[in-house]
Amino acid sequence: MSSRSQFSSEQIGMKRTVLAALLTITSIHVTSSFIGGQYAKKPDRQVSAGINPYLLLIRDPAVHLELRMKNEQIAAIRQLTDELDGPLWVIRNKSLEEGTRKLQQLITKAKDRMSEILTMSQRTRLEQIVLQYQGSRAVLHPDVTAQLKLINDQIKRIQQILKETDKAVGELQKQAQSSKSRKPIDGRLARRRSDEKRTILATLSRNQRNQWSTMLGEPVDTSRFGKGLAFKAPEISGSFKDWINSRPLKIENLRGRVVAVHFYAFG
Repeated sequence: MSSRSQFSSEQIGMKRTVLAALLTITSIHVTSSFIGGQYAKKPDRQVSAGINPYLLLIRDPAVHLELRMKNEQIAAIRQLTDELDGPLWVIRNKSLEEGTRKLQQLITKAKDRMSEILTMSQRTRLEQIVLQYQGSRAVLHPDVTAQLKLINDQIKRIQQILKETDKAVGELQKQAQSSKSRKPIDGRLARRRSDEKRTILATLSRNQRNQWSTMLGEPVDTSRFGKGLAFKAPEISGSFKDWINSRPLKIENLRGRVVAVHFYAFG
């Protein structure tokens, strides 16, 4: 799992139980895998084309600060994300096609609600942050492709660039596993991703590059995002009707308590 999925107890906060913390990490892994429209062994926003991190970024305290949100806006967003976290959690059990479709439905629902919570300028800035967080690969998102009016030759060329980068990154990651020091590998990864950005932009016309720059807006340090995220733990539910050696449990009744959850399955 990437470093973006690592959270300290201070980041998650004492308000959440250990159960919530565990599910937070798992939810991010599940979301990252689906967001790109494909399952990824190690979700990486730099390596997955078409990533849409909208459901992650709307709950990010750093994004709230960047947008200068008021307390009531933040509270409204927390209510929204709490509603979405249950359906988001169960996506992990869906097929790729169904999971991708349901994820898009959740994003659409979130955007509809966010249009009521944020001002027009805040919504515009949020979309810019989403694009910057995605990086240059976002040009292959259908909405962006349409706005930039990319032709088929450009799309194919960009797809080839991504394919070549993914192959190179995969090889570098394998080297990192057997290397005593990650520093040289990390440097090569950074250069490869920088080259990818440069070559993708080179496929665009001058007007397309100008429009892309406008869509991105004022540069922001995206390394600040994706940390300290909180997800609402889903209720323990299923097809069973009877609880063994326990009354039915609700998350609300477990608030402030340490809970150990043991999962097992028969294969």
